[in-house]
Amino acid sequence: MNSDIISKLKTGPEQQLVIGPLVQRFLDKGWRLGQMMFGRTEWRVPKTPSEASKRESGSSYDGFPVDIAVFESEQTCGDYRHLLFIIEGKQPTIDVGLQQLEIYLSLEPHVKLGIWANNADPSALSLTVYKNMKGLTVPKQTCVSDFPSIGAELSPTATALKFSNLIPLTNDTLRKAFSDLLDKVVAQDSRVTRREEQLDQLCNLLLLKLDSDKKAKMASSSEVAFRVCATASATGAYIRERFEEFHDVYPDIFVTESEKEIRFSDTTIYDCVERLAPLKVLDAGVESVSVAFQVLRSAALKQEEGQYFTPSPVIEAAIKLMPITLEDIIIDPACGTGGFLVQCLIDIKNRYPGDEKEVSKWAQLHLFGIDKDAIGIKLTKAIMQILDDGSAHCVRGDSVLTHTWETQYPHLKSNQFNNGRFSKVFTNPPFGAPLKVKYSDAKKAGLSIVTYIETGKDIELGLAMFNRCHDLLKVGGMMCIVLPETYFFSPSYAYVREWAKTRLKPICVANVPMEAFQGFCRAKTNLYIFQKIAPDSTFGDDEVVDFINPQTCGIYKNGSQRFKVDVTGSRTSVIDNELLDMAKECSEGHSQFAVPLTSIYQKDVLVPQYYDMSYRTGFEQLKAKWGFCEISLGDLIERGIIEIQGGHGSPSNDLRNGTIPYVKVSDIRNLRINVNPTNLIPIELARRFWKTNDGRSNLKGWDLISPSRASSNIGEFSILVPGEEQIVLTKEVFVLRVQPNDLGIDPFYMLWALALREVRDQWRRVTLMQTNREDVGKRFCEVCIPMPLSPKWAKEVSCSFRKYFESIAKSKETFVKETQEDRFDYIASVSAFSDKISD
Repeated sequence: MNSDIISKLKTGPEQQLVIGPLVQRFLDKGWRLGQMMFGRTEWRVPKTPSEASKRESGSSYDGFPVDIAVFESEQTCGDYRHLLFIIEGKQPTIDVGLQQLEIYLSLEPHVKLGIWANNADPSALSLTVYKNMKGLTVPKQTCVSDFPSIGAELSPTATALKFSNLIPLTNDTLRKAFSDLLDKVVAQDSRVTRREEQLDQLCNLLLLKLDSDKKAKMASSSEVAFRVCATASATGAYIRERFEEFHDVYPDIFVTESEKEIRFSDTTIYDCVERLAPLKVLDAGVESVSVAFQVLRSAALKQEEGQYFTPSPVIEAAIKLMPITLEDIIIDPACGTGGFLVQCLIDIKNRYPGDEKEVSKWAQLHLFGIDKDAIGIKLTKAIMQILDDGSAHCVRGDSVLTHTWETQYPHLKSNQFNNGRFSKVFTNPPFGAPLKVKYSDAKKAGLSIVTYIETGKDIELGLAMFNRCHDLLKVGGMMCIVLPETYFFSPSYAYVREWAKTRLKPICVANVPMEAFQGFCRAKTNLYIFQKIAPDSTFGDDEVVDFINPQTCGIYKNGSQRFKVDVTGSRTSVIDNELLDMAKECSEGHSQFAVPLTSIYQKDVLVPQYYDMSYRTGFEQLKAKWGFCEISLGDLIERGIIEIQGGHGSPSNDLRNGTIPYVKVSDIRNLRINVNPTNLIPIELARRFWKTNDGRSNLKGWDLISPSRASSNIGEFSILVPGEEQIVLTKEVFVLRVQPNDLGIDPFYMLWALALREVRDQWRRVTLMQTNREDVGKRFCEVCIPMPLSPKWAKEVSCSFRKYFESIAKSKETFVKETQEDRFDYIASVSAFSDKISD
């Protein structure tokens, strides 16, 4: 028995043999001595309502002595308004004990529970009497071992919350929980009002929840530590005490004094704990923690920093494509919430089960992380430590601006973060055009890529991080980095590929489906694996780059799991994760396709989709079936059979108040041009876009038009019927015009060929993503159509197209003529198409 208990007891065998040991039982359940009254300072229950009134007025009163009284907290101990429950051990039998408890409970308005026990043995019989909302008592026969733990709900229907009772969750569940909590914090907590502080406080509660889950999983028969108490104030006091214990165990996680306390109000703490306590966060993995972090970080920063957590399918695929070994020294210079580093630790743990201590030592010597975000680093260190270990070298800092290390991040000046030290780099850096590093800073930081850009021009942060990853690697070391695919095909970023060519050799590229990051952004990315090479390295003709082009990654854009769908359209229980499946196959030497490195440098494209010739499979089968040859759009242009020109331009919204249709990419559909009555511009403005001598459009009847940018329908053509020429086309279109030729190719044959499914599929190969917008560039020249077997054959196969559109043209001509000659005014869909352009 605790010596502090003994010092508070009265003399007598009952106190020494029953009351003292019972108090010890409550201490074992987490209650604190300072929130209990017993022994020499017994609590007294007023004997009558009039005596209770005296107590409330602060006067002396006559009362029944209670053996043990437990209050909400040490601060409220002795305040009848915060009395939780009472324990009686004087009565010899359970029946007499029940009578006494019912009297006491009727006289104490705030007490919720009474307990009788006259033996402290854990298996001894006890009686628990609950008071419900109506003031009625509910007796329940129990054992001493069933005494409520601190934080337990004091209800006859309450059951101890154990790890096995926790609810498994999905990303959606946790995202919704934290979104709701953030709304509640913003609405009700007056103590913590700045978003960054709110985020920090919610992270503290998340860490405490993770630690609770970890301990509960180990001691599955015990009640979880992260739970609500009977009241908000009791919950606040209890959670704050648990958090003090937590930061004593993990002092490295918390840098400043303000980080070492829970500063939310008691009500906010209660609401947060009540929402999170029933959820099984630990087994949801690092991804769910990262999802929660991303929800909070997005709300705090409104996504201005371009930080998007990396989903577990992408992380797992990365480590399959670039396996780690015990000899590797690994760094993530933009570690965020530590997804890559944690997965590296998990990978080693799974490969070496039973060697936890050695794995922990390995992690402390081989895993390194840097991030500017203090909250992200806190979560990384905490998760790593909860997993037993690897957090020692996860530090806050700017991994790009190395010239600031001396004054702002001196801890990064140690040899641990030297250039050329690391054998593996895994990272998903912040990227996006608005995120820039000043030219002067990039130069001071020694980024070699600045010599490839215009003097004075700022550099995108994602590219600066790409440069730093190269610098951190030793020669022969490898990086696996998530980057926008636009860096590796767009003419605007040709300097990036030129810089990389003499420094990094591409080893493998994996398509990352849009769904991976679509919950937070729409940037199209790939996983790029490069090996650092010596400056004088040369490549042989036999060197290849492995590619995989998965279309699914196991999640939908909202982060929920994606399942395979059977032929009946029903979801199965099998996760649809082509990214991970193909990564596993690739790691075993079976890439989807390999392309010679020399060919990649010649084409200047490093994107999986572009080299995936499965998009041509249907066309090859069609060729074999009909026996025709193929001809590319590029060849047709070169031979003068077709001409390609762009659209006119895009007038601003406030200028759309005329009669000439302005056609956007969304108006090109179903083989026709749609008129949007809200997009009509004045003739004078239209002429400025047309730029013709006669003041009329340069379009002609039977021109073919398709989106060329910013549309998922690139390559889906519509035909301009005669009489529809006087329109202004958005700049982001192709206008394809067929010239006279002896092959039999006319506009109707051309539209027929371009409408073939097997031809349309080819556009998917050459249409890549400029960050978040579709773009085909000059690659459309590679799309092939059937070469007519003869002019007659061409006319026969396209006959239905000719008949259909010529009949439309004839009917439209009659329709326009008749509606122009009657005496009524019509909406734009009727009146906009006219060949009459007035001066």
